Amino acid sequence: MRDTKAPQRTSFVTIVLLSLLATALFFVLFSTPDYTPAQKLHRVAPWYIGQTETELPLQTEKTAGATHRITAVLPALSHADCLIFHTENLRVSVSVGDTVLYETPAIPPHTTLGDEWHLVFLPMESSGKTVAIDSTVLYPAASQFINAVYIGSRADFLREMLSRKLASYLVSLLIVLMGVTYLFTGRPVSRKLNVRAPVSLSLLFILLGLWSATQTEVPDLLYGKTVLSQLLSYATLPFAAAMVAFFLCTLPAPRWLKVVYRCIGYAQLVIGVLAIAGETFHFAAYAEILPHLWYCTLALILLFLIQLPSLVKEYQTHSYMMLGLVCLAGTIVMDVVSVHVGTYDYGRNTRFGLLWLSLLLSVQYWRQMRESIKLADEAEVMRRLAYQDTLTGLYNRLALVSDQEALLSRHEGCVGIVQMDINNLKPINDQFGHEEGDALILRAAKAIRQAFGEVGTCYRIGGDEFVALITKNACAATYQTCAQRLAEASQQHNRGQ
Repeated sequence: MRDTKAPQRTSFVTIVLLSLLATALFFVLFSTPDYTPAQKLHRVAPWYIGQTETELPLQTEKTAGATHRITAVLPALSHADCLIFHTENLRVSVSVGDTVLYETPAIPPHTTLGDEWHLVFLPMESSGKTVAIDSTVLYPAASQFINAVYIGSRADFLREMLSRKLASYLVSLLIVLMGVTYLFTGRPVSRKLNVRAPVSLSLLFILLGLWSATQTEVPDLLYGKTVLSQLLSYATLPFAAAMVAFFLCTLPAPRWLKVVYRCIGYAQLVIGVLAIAGETFHFAAYAEILPHLWYCTLALILLFLIQLPSLVKEYQTHSYMMLGLVCLAGTIVMDVVSVHVGTYDYGRNTRFGLLWLSLLLSVQYWRQMRESIKLADEAEVMRRLAYQDTLTGLYNRLALVSDQEALLSRHEGCVGIVQMDINNLKPINDQFGHEEGDALILRAAKAIRQAFGEVGTCYRIGGDEFVALITKNACAATYQTCAQRLAEASQQHNRGQ
């Protein structure tokens, strides 16, 4: 007996091996953080705290309101040189001697500054002088010290950073596009093929794709820091966590676990609304509310591990999605860990996990659609065999009964019923054989279809019996026209034409 599941197992094993290979290539090719410019920029070093040389980033404990000053001697400068460095939720001031070259604008309380690249123009007369950078911690849980400081032109910096980050930005937009595709093509496809991505999954791709796009910092580099970019960087995360919970709720799981998922989902929606309101009305910043989101993420991952046995029982249906979710969960954990060890690279790992999950889901839905199309074709063949006369191609008695019941239930005006038969069919069968009788039936069916096909439906309900249902303009004039057509077709047959 042929094993029909063997090709499916082989295909899944191939996908698993490709996933492992893609993950390995990802870490080999992109193991270096993509936010560190190096080619045409000069890295400033060493840095001092007072008279003591120090390494960046600072290893000092973060305390809200604490200000840290680092100093360094500037090298020889050209006319277009800028001091370039990156901060996260730090108020900074740059000065050379007693001259303040740059200072973060004053902000209201409970306001998130977020990730910022600072490009401070350096006058040429600053060459050889000491530059001081003062940084004030706003939110200990969401502030990152300066990692490195560079000197170079603004044009070189933007050119190099955009060339490094553009691919990640395009991947993020691809994730958004796939989410939009799932969202707007799901309903038409599901009506025909009974295959549809959950709305929560589509929204998850859109939200995390937008978040990932802002994490590449390409929009900020091109257009500067905006309210919209801040919103997408922070406020999308609790809504994305809610979509994860709602999506996991659509998968096989114990009832109590689905209840927990719903509670987490609604709680994250509330947190998202509060975060936006808090930042807007300055009673709680994004950076004060959202650090706790990582605990929700870890909770969802642990709950997913509890759910995993239920999914394994139906692995043939959800195998590709399970593989993608495991991959995504692993990359999210890596980003969470990197936040706490200070090597966070702006969602690079999560971006890879999202892309791989979306590709695996596309494979899964393509396979399901292919299977649904196959089943639909088989169902159409069975329906045709059940309702169609095999000799003439007209509908049969069963189709007539079904159509009559449908017409009676709709109560749509008048319907004409014409019943016909073939004279002397039995003598023809007896004298000339059933082949001649079948040929006569086929010619009669053709004549009836020509006469009544434009205004109704034709049926063969017995050996030599036919019925026509006139559903369009069912009146005496229509009947007379059809009868005349039938008579002309019969005369042509009798004349042998």
